[in-house]
Amino acid sequence: MVSVNIKGHYVSFDDIYDSLVTTGHIRERTFKVGSKVHILGSEYMICQVDYAMCCLIGAINGNRYSQPVKVKTPVAITLTEMKLMGYKGE
Repeated sequence: MVSVNIKGHYVSFDDIYDSLVTTGHIRERTFKVGSKVHILGSEYMICQVDYAMCCLIGAINGNRYSQPVKVKTPVAITLTEMKLMGYKGE
């Protein structure tokens, strides 16, 4: 994790991002079913495998990257939900 020194305090970029979203200064990044993401050089697609359940499936081999995760809205999957699927924001 990357952090920066602000007035003698080390703060991670994740903490800064979360604070900006919480205060309404920026909107949280969202994803949707059918979007492609890259993890460790491999391409994965966000797939809905059941009602409100999504997971990452490999574009080349068709294997699941992780177990399905319950999402609130398949067309607006939050970064928190993506992290549960194994996405790290790469």
